[in-house]
Amino acid sequence: MENKKMALSKSREAVESVAEVFEADCLGAPFAVYLYDSVSLKSDPETKEILSYVIPNIKELLLVILINRVADARKLSGPEIKFLRKVLGLKQKDLAKKLEISVEHLSRHENGLPMTAQSEKFFRALSLREVSKFSELPESTKKAKIDKAFNAIFENMEIQSVVDAGTSIEMHFRLSNCDGPSSGCSPDNAWDENLAA
Repeated sequence: MENKKMALSKSREAVESVAEVFEADCLGAPFAVYLYDSVSLKSDPETKEILSYVIPNIKELLLVILINRVADARKLSGPEIKFLRKVLGLKQKDLAKKLEISVEHLSRHENGLPMTAQSEKFFRALSLREVSKFSELPESTKKAKIDKAFNAIFENMEIQSVVDAGTSIEMHFRLSNCDGPSSGCSPDNAWDENLAA
C-alpha cells in the first residue's frame, strides 16, 4: 500500500504527469481498482518506465473501496475478507472477538471457507461501523456512503453465492470535481466511486 519510488540516473530528469488511468494493484485488493486522472507519475523520459507514483488520499480511498465492496451483493472471498480486515486496521484476534468467533474460524474464512449469508451480512455491517470511526473520511461523505451501504445490505441484499466464473470485480474511482489531468485536481478532493470506465 506504499507509493512506489525508484532511482533515476543522474543524467536524466524524470518527467512528471498525471495518469489518465492507473491500475492500483499496489493497494493489496484482490480485485481490480482503477483510478482516473488522479495519480501523479514520475517516469523515465527515454524508457517511459514509471519511477514513482503518488496516490492522493490513499487512506480515504481504501475506506471508500471497503464501503463499495461491502455494498456489493457478490459473496466475499477469503482474500477479500482479509483485505477488508487489513483496511480496518484490525488483527485477526480483534475481528474474531467482534464477530464472536474463534481466531481459527476467522482464519478458515480468510483462507476460503465461505461465511453463511447471515454471518457475512453481520461482517459487512460491522465493517461499516468500524469505517465510521475513521477521521480520514469527511463527515458528509461518511454519512451518505455508509447509509447507502447499510441500506443495500439490509433492505434488499441477497448474498450472491453463485457468480459467473467470467465475472470479476472492478472498481473505478476519480477524485471529485476533477475534470482530467490538466485540471489541477486537489489532493484534498474526495474519491468518487465506480465511475464508468
